[in-house]
Amino acid sequence: NNLSKEMVDACLQYKNTCSQLHESLNKLEGQNEPSQEEVENCMQYFAQLKKYNCKAQQQCRRVRDNTRQLKKKLDSTDLILKNLQFEEIYLQREIKKCLQYKSVDEELSLIPESEYLSSLGDKTPSTDQHKHMLERLKWELEQRKAMRVNQEKWEKSKSDLEGEIAELKGYLASLPPQLEEMLSTTTQVQEYLGMKLVHRKTQAEMAAWLPPQLYNIYSQVSGYTEYLKLGISVTLNGDLEIAKNLTSDDTSDIDEVIEIETKHSKRRSAVNDPGKKRVFKAHPLNVEVVVPCDDGVHAKVLFTYLTKLKVVTVSISLMITTASPWRDKFSVGTDYMSSKELLCALWTEDHGEECPNPGTAAILNKYSLPSKTKIPNSLGRPFQWAQRLAGITAGRWTLSWTSLQAGRPSPTS
Repeated sequence: NNLSKEMVDACLQYKNTCSQLHESLNKLEGQNEPSQEEVENCMQYFAQLKKYNCKAQQQCRRVRDNTRQLKKKLDSTDLILKNLQFEEIYLQREIKKCLQYKSVDEELSLIPESEYLSSLGDKTPSTDQHKHMLERLKWELEQRKAMRVNQEKWEKSKSDLEGEIAELKGYLASLPPQLEEMLSTTTQVQEYLGMKLVHRKTQAEMAAWLPPQLYNIYSQVSGYTEYLKLGISVTLNGDLEIAKNLTSDDTSDIDEVIEIETKHSKRRSAVNDPGKKRVFKAHPLNVEVVVPCDDGVHAKVLFTYLTKLKVVTVSISLMITTASPWRDKFSVGTDYMSSKELLCALWTEDHGEECPNPGTAAILNKYSLPSKTKIPNSLGRPFQWAQRLAGITAGRWTLSWTSLQAGRPSPTS
C-alpha cells in the first residue's frame, strides 16, 4: 500500500512538473531574448523530470523484484500442494489394496476352529487376532504333516492290495482254461460213468439264450422226463454264436424297407422270395425231443420258433434202428403211416394248417405276401397244443394299430 501511494504521489508531481515546463516553454516561445531566470526555471524543470524518471525506474525495478519473489514463493507453494495431492492419491491406493488384500490362509480349507480350540486343552488362546491365526496355522501345518504320513502309509497298503488282487485275478483267469482242459481230458471217463458233464454245461449255456417260448418247452419236457425217467432225451441244437448276436425279440431287421417294383413286378418263387424268407425266419436254436417206442422205433420231435410270426412249429420224424422188425416194412417208403400226420388232431380240428397268430395277415401284408401263404413244410406245423406248451395263449396276441403298421403283433401277457 505504501509503495502504491508513493507511485501515485510521484505521478502527480511528474504531471505538475510537466505542466509547469509546458507553460515556461510557451512563454519563452514568444520572446526574442528570454531572461536568465526563465531559462534556469526550465532547466530546473528538466532536472526534476529526470529525477522523477529515475525514481520511477527504481520503483518499477523494486516492484518487479518483489513480484518475482512472490511468484517464486507461489510456485514453491503450488509444487508442495501438488506433491501433497500425489501423496494423497498414493496413500488412498495403498489403503484400497490393504482393504482388498486376501491372505493365502483364507483360500485354504482349514480344520474347523472348534476342533482347534478343543485341541488346546487347558491353554488359553491368544486374544490378539493375528497371533491367534498364526498359532492356528502352525497347528494346521503339524496336522497336515501327520496326515501326509498316514496318506503315504495307506497308499502303500493300497498298492500292495492291488498287486495281490491282480495276482488273484490272474490266477482266477487261468482257472477256466485249466477246467476246460480237465473236462476235455476226462470226456471218455464221463461217458463211461454216464456223467456227461461237458454235455450238460453246453446245454445249460444254450438254454440261457433260448427265446422264452422254447425255454418253456425245454424246461417242462426236461422236468417231466427227469421226474418220470421214461428214457426221453431232450437236446438243444443250433448255432449259439448267432443266437448271442440276436436282440431280445429278434426284430432288429423288421423295420428294413423292402422296395417292390410295382411297374415291372414279376412273380417270384417261394424259395427265392426275400420277403418270405424274412417272415418265416426261425430262431437259430431249437429243441429236439426223442421219444423211444417199442421195437426199435424212435420219434424225433423238433420244436422251432419263428421270430416274425411269434409261433412255435413242430416237425416229427421216425427213426428206425437196424434191429427193428419194422425196418423192412418202412424201407419201401409206404405212406399209410406217414410221420407228418402223427401229431395231427391231438386237439379237436388241430391239424396245424393255419397259423394261430391273428396278426399273421398283417405281417404277410407288410412283406407283400398273400394272406393265405402257409408255413413251409420244412419248418413244421404250428399246432395249437404246441403254442399252449410254449406258454402262448390267444390272449398273448393283442394287436394294436402301431403293431399292424410295423407289420408284426405285439405280444402282451
